[in-house]
Amino acid sequence: MKKMMFSLLFLITGLAMFAQNGSVKDEKVYEIKSGIIAYQIDGMTKGTKTLWFDDYGRLQCTRTTSTTTLMGFSTKEDKLEIRTHEWVYIINMIDKTGTKAKIEVAMAPTDDMYSGLSDSEKEQFVEQTKASLNVHESGTGVVLGRTCKIMEIGQGNKVWTYKNISLKSEVQMGTIKMTETPTSFDENASVPASKFEPPAGIQIEDVTEMMKQMDGFGFGEDEE
Repeated sequence: MKKMMFSLLFLITGLAMFAQNGSVKDEKVYEIKSGIIAYQIDGMTKGTKTLWFDDYGRLQCTRTTSTTTLMGFSTKEDKLEIRTHEWVYIINMIDKTGTKAKIEVAMAPTDDMYSGLSDSEKEQFVEQTKASLNVHESGTGVVLGRTCKIMEIGQGNKVWTYKNISLKSEVQMGTIKMTETPTSFDENASVPASKFEPPAGIQIEDVTEMMKQMDGFGFGEDEE
């Protein structure tokens, strides 16, 4: 559910930007040039997440450290996700392995959705998708002193967005509720270039060719 929710949110918020250059990888992701956001994760999954970004989100690094408990069993995760102008990486910091793919291949499914459509057809496509999946804007809310749009997706799922950034989220899966709440947000922060490079000592497999046969890389999405 969480993966679907954020994929849909990206589709909706990215429409206006996508229309400018015709390729997702070339567009601004956020309306802020750079920033550092720390999150607290609660619910079935507990932990922390930090997002560093620059160049309006064309450069991103997300570190998620968490423990998921289900039916008495616990699973630990320490995941690093990096987006550069050329590559996207998903790295398991526990076993020091990861994958990478060319960004144009990882984002090809989203590009293909809009290929050949006029601006009005793109808008119609997104509106139809929102209606079919019960997505709507339900007002505004204040998070860390910032006024956010509240997007509701299906039953019990909400995302608070600030300048296209997912600042807070609530995901409902039956009786289980999971939340991500920001604890700090440094806007227009100075983020070192090294933050967008894979750490040393990681065994990374290039899966670009494999991704050409699949529907996307899953960058920036959780597995719940």
